[in-house]
Amino acid sequence: MAVLEGRYALLPVNLFLNQRFDSIAKVDQLRLPVLYIHGTADEIVPSEMGNALYNATPFARGPVAVPSGRHEDNAAVGGAGLRSAIGRFVEDAAQSRALMTLANCLGTSPIGGKNRQAGC
Repeated sequence: MAVLEGRYALLPVNLFLNQRFDSIAKVDQLRLPVLYIHGTADEIVPSEMGNALYNATPFARGPVAVPSGRHEDNAAVGGAGLRSAIGRFVEDAAQSRALMTLANCLGTSPIGGKNRQAGC
């Protein structure tokens, strides 16, 4: 948990939660576009943690701050601004994908090397 609630302070949480979701150590391995959306009133994950993930992600887009958005209601309170940001992200990702596919077909992609895709 990003912020351990006081009511759990006396429980042996580490005995039960043996999986660590250390996102900050993993995001530098991502090779796809990522859109970070974070509510400014998130009571579980502080916005500093969201910003740290954004800064550590090589292909990050955004970040999109949702005014008054809490941990669970960004979609509900984000309104047109959030929908617009998501739409731009999807359009940009689709365009990037198309360019990577073209580069791979031409044999110039740093990811695909000289292997051409079927249908090129």
